[in-house]
Amino acid sequence: ALYAKGDKRAQEVTTRVVELKTQDDLPGPVGQLWGNKFYGCSVDEVDIVAKYGGIRIDLVDKGRLFLLPCNFPGAYNVPYVAIAYSKTDDGARALAFPVIGNRGPTNMINAYNVEWDDKRSQLSAFFKGRGIGDCGSKQVWQWGYDNNESYNSEFELLEERRKDDCDGKTGEFPLLWPPD
Repeated sequence: ALYAKGDKRAQEVTTRVVELKTQDDLPGPVGQLWGNKFYGCSVDEVDIVAKYGGIRIDLVDKGRLFLLPCNFPGAYNVPYVAIAYSKTDDGARALAFPVIGNRGPTNMINAYNVEWDDKRSQLSAFFKGRGIGDCGSKQVWQWGYDNNESYNSEFELLEERRKDDCDGKTGEFPLLWPPD
């Protein structure tokens, strides 16, 4: 499940994060982009936002960042997408997650099992290669690396770790990014 973490008790926290209860909480342009052919995330029979969670982060320039579930999860991986929304011009745009591919830098549209750290404006993900979590990939991205955290910001890859060998040993995965 998606959640925002912090170091204070819930009643002492001030946050820009709003938990979405249903896909009806999405502004029109966000809902259209989320459900269109690019993402194709919405499922008519089931409200996957209500079932798997979603959040909205209010940005400095009347923009909003949405982290939304996309399609049905596997046994232990829930895919999420990110959409930036401008309240000023009622526009939405899809965001990519930079990653390190087999041949170098690339992007993906889904991040798995995400956690948002509102204090740092960082998103982390953990794609489990199997249920016990002894293999897979982990990423940490910074939102608003240009320090303005606006609608026009992007995600910057801060760290990526990957372990392909599902050997039953959990712990720290080998570092791919940044290079030593």
